[in-house]
Amino acid sequence: PAEYYDQALRANVHYSLYRLPPVFGISAASGVLSGMVGVGGGVMIVPVMNILSRMPMKAATATSSFTMGFTAAGGGLIFFLSGYTRPEAVAAMIPAIYLGSRFAVNFSSKIKSETLYKFFMVFLFIVACQMLYRGFNL
Repeated sequence: PAEYYDQALRANVHYSLYRLPPVFGISAASGVLSGMVGVGGGVMIVPVMNILSRMPMKAATATSSFTMGFTAAGGGLIFFLSGYTRPEAVAAMIPAIYLGSRFAVNFSSKIKSETLYKFFMVFLFIVACQMLYRGFNL
């Protein structure tokens, strides 16, 4: 069992994880796709953790954000060594990413999980529409 303090609820949220072997397999596939096409693995793994393993939405997004650092470090180093990455572009994005992530953490900690879930569903819908549009208009 795990738990976290939810500021929006002003209470500890207790939860257990289920079906971890399938989540592991889907996470591996997510890492492969993330490295190949640049789509953030969180787009795939957050719904998997939330639906398949019954992890609360806030815990799933936090877990995804934490693991993103490892994914980014591994893939980023390989892409950098292969000459695909422009260091000046990375340097320009780091402060904005940091500030955006700080805002997101503060904002998401103050809203209810149901609201966060709705935000995520809208985000996934927009990503899916963009991918379909680009896929059919290459």
